[in-house]
Amino acid sequence: MQAKGYCSDVFTDAAIDFVQTGGDQPFFLYLAFNAPHTPLEVPEEAYDRYRDMPYPFDTFAIQGSNEFERMKPKDIEAARKVYAMVSNIDENVGRLQQALKDAGMADNTLLIF
Repeated sequence: MQAKGYCSDVFTDAAIDFVQTGGDQPFFLYLAFNAPHTPLEVPEEAYDRYRDMPYPFDTFAIQGSNEFERMKPKDIEAARKVYAMVSNIDENVGRLQQALKDAGMADNTLLIF
């Protein structure tokens, strides 16, 4: 089956659909996000909140040294995208939690993150 959209959103949509149509039988649902990962692609709306954020740690230590090197703009850009990916996962876990509440299953469900 081919789906459209950002992978974490698509996976969460499928999990929520499973919860909503599963009835009252016990179930096991394994939802494994594959983000953050490369390629660093993220929905624009998730990235927008970090687009202009000044990166607070613009230096990093060189391994085995006391020297610091400035992060290159492409590395700062990559960090912003990773932040957006993590925020997207957080929002999707929240969506799943809300679906469990809406289905009346939240108090009888073990959710491990």
